[in-house]
Amino acid sequence: MEEEAAPHALSFRFWARALYGAIARNYAVRIWSSMRRDEEAHTFDDVLLGFTGFVDTSPKRILADLDELASQCRQQLISEGKKLSPEEPGYDLRALILAVREFMRREGFAVAKGQAFLNPYNQFPPHLLGAGRSETIPMSMNWVFAAICRRIGVRAGPTNTPGKVLCHITSHDPQKGDMLFDVCADTPPIVFSSRDLDTMLAEAGVLHAARADAVRPGALTVMVRRAAYNIFHVTRMDPFEPRFSWDPHRADYAASVALASICDPREVQHEPGRAFLESLPPIPAMCALDMQPVLLDMLPFLRRVPHEDPSPINGPFPSAHAVLGPPKRRPSDDFEGFVGQMVSMGPTTPACIFGWEVVENPNKPPTNIYYVLSRTGIVPCHIRDFSQLDLGTLTAETARRLRDDAPCFDQYFEDAVIPREDGIGGRLIPSIELQRAYPDDLEYGARWTERELEQAADMEAIGAQ
Repeated sequence: MEEEAAPHALSFRFWARALYGAIARNYAVRIWSSMRRDEEAHTFDDVLLGFTGFVDTSPKRILADLDELASQCRQQLISEGKKLSPEEPGYDLRALILAVREFMRREGFAVAKGQAFLNPYNQFPPHLLGAGRSETIPMSMNWVFAAICRRIGVRAGPTNTPGKVLCHITSHDPQKGDMLFDVCADTPPIVFSSRDLDTMLAEAGVLHAARADAVRPGALTVMVRRAAYNIFHVTRMDPFEPRFSWDPHRADYAASVALASICDPREVQHEPGRAFLESLPPIPAMCALDMQPVLLDMLPFLRRVPHEDPSPINGPFPSAHAVLGPPKRRPSDDFEGFVGQMVSMGPTTPACIFGWEVVENPNKPPTNIYYVLSRTGIVPCHIRDFSQLDLGTLTAETARRLRDDAPCFDQYFEDAVIPREDGIGGRLIPSIELQRAYPDDLEYGARWTERELEQAADMEAIGAQ
């Protein structure tokens, strides 16, 4: 017996995922904010762990992945005869950390090269612990290394060395020096002869840095800030060209929330903290429920930040798009285009009309604005004649590609009408939300499909004569 499709399944799944993600991001902000108040209660795990929620993944899953990775490393070290306890005869800390680095390389961790280095998701644990683990950046390499080390009893923490991230290893024996280790290189660790800062800077060759965290573990909030700026270095390049499948705007949003979370509320009253908060990016469409539970509840000082659009919906983090206002009735029978109609943004870029509005112009014909949803987001097209839009057809493959490419597709469309394999007459069925916003378009689209099919049949009949 064929099972009936659940009604509104795509929309329900979108909102369920948005709620799940909002819970995870609420947790991320709690962790980062707590880090500013009580750093001793946290480890380097928490620095990047918060970014997990911004790709709708539970931090608990990532912690379980790190535990499993450390367990595998422990088994490998034991099989190699390495001693894991400083109390055991023959314990060799230097040999141990070299073996951990080698284990990571066998697992596929390596420094990314070329364009892969510029992936803004290199510091997001679901990416670096998943299929993309073979290509990441030094910050993430040190994050994994330090996480494994702590789980096998080695005190390891990242440094804030200018131009690179190294790992500081604390010796269990006061008579033996601490170490500075480059996880990404083939070099052995530097073994310090003393814990005197000037001596450590000199032996590490970074006397010019003249800062303790160049050779000692950096403050966790400093590492959060460094991770955020690593992301900004990619997402705010001029010009920025998206090269990766994951939404770069969400990465930029994650970095901005991370910085806001470690920000001292008193700093927003002065520059540059005030300027930063006034330039916060839009909430990505896939994070549609974040405003209250993630931002305003957790970062209440954001309520006091002025913004170009201070409405409750937009607030300091403006929404990428919202269906607001009274329902839009079709202005006339001659008005063309409807929500769910396919258009083309290029030979390989399917798109559809997501919304429209008519703008009256004094002493001029009105301008129609069609909001087009594609892989790049929602693009407003200002046109006077509907024929200026390049219309497209809807096949099953086109529908799948658009759904995969457009991050908020499931929020606004819940089904498709595909009467022919060639896509003629095909259209998308808008969600209840859009049907209420554009109450005439569903019926208009059905009539349009009938006309398209009749015209296609007539043309085929003429061609067959």
